[in-house]
Amino acid sequence: MAQYFVDTQDYVDQNNDWWRSVGGFHQHRQDELVLIRDGSSAMTCLGETIHLEAPAVAFYPHNIPHTQRNDPDKPYFRHRIQYSASQLDGMVPMNAIPRDFFAISLTGEEYARLVPFMDLMLAEQPNETQDERRRHLLAILLIELAPIVAERFRAPEHNPHTESRQVLAICQYIGAHYNEPLHLESLARRFFISRAKLDRLFRSVLGMTPGAYLLDIRVGYAKSFLMDGVSVQETAMRCGYTNVGYFIRLFRRYTGMTPANYRNGK
Repeated sequence: MAQYFVDTQDYVDQNNDWWRSVGGFHQHRQDELVLIRDGSSAMTCLGETIHLEAPAVAFYPHNIPHTQRNDPDKPYFRHRIQYSASQLDGMVPMNAIPRDFFAISLTGEEYARLVPFMDLMLAEQPNETQDERRRHLLAILLIELAPIVAERFRAPEHNPHTESRQVLAICQYIGAHYNEPLHLESLARRFFISRAKLDRLFRSVLGMTPGAYLLDIRVGYAKSFLMDGVSVQETAMRCGYTNVGYFIRLFRRYTGMTPANYRNGK
């Protein structure tokens, strides 16, 4: 898997079956920075919704469900990059930008100063130099962005809700231990809450059950392993499933195809 995923998008289908079933909530294995040129959007993460007119910038932490609803009556265009903060060690101060979700407006001048770095990251380069080039460009972009975010974003006052912070801690734990046998009863005990409260928290803040969240995390990793050529049995083990048949059934129910067919690109 590439260290950095960069793309642009000018349309989001908000009427397909997947979107309607989950409200557009999804998550990524890496942090995601979105630079929006056009449109009007409502960004939701951990129970907090922010409405912004472009130009704007949003940051979504890895493994945290979020959704972005765009006004269908307005043109939309955005750049995004997905990356791991550890890839920038030694290049960007640890607290240059917050590690929590944020979404802030930009002036036209600020957007014009930031977008060239996104465009340069999109340019194709030889494989041996592309990731390193993107690493340096992303570091410069974040350093340019840091004072803008510092001026307009205040933490933790932006999200004082205890329930949201509790769900974030649980999500981070699941993200770090997805490859282990995880049971919702033991997960609830670890965070000193009942199974019923665990379920209620996730439904209230994320709009999904904790079981659905865990499955989403595991299937995301499974897709990556399969695309890298890992066998179905090994993928199941890496994702915390000791029963390969059960893993195959879950994967098929979630994606509409078997792990083997997904691995073979069918």
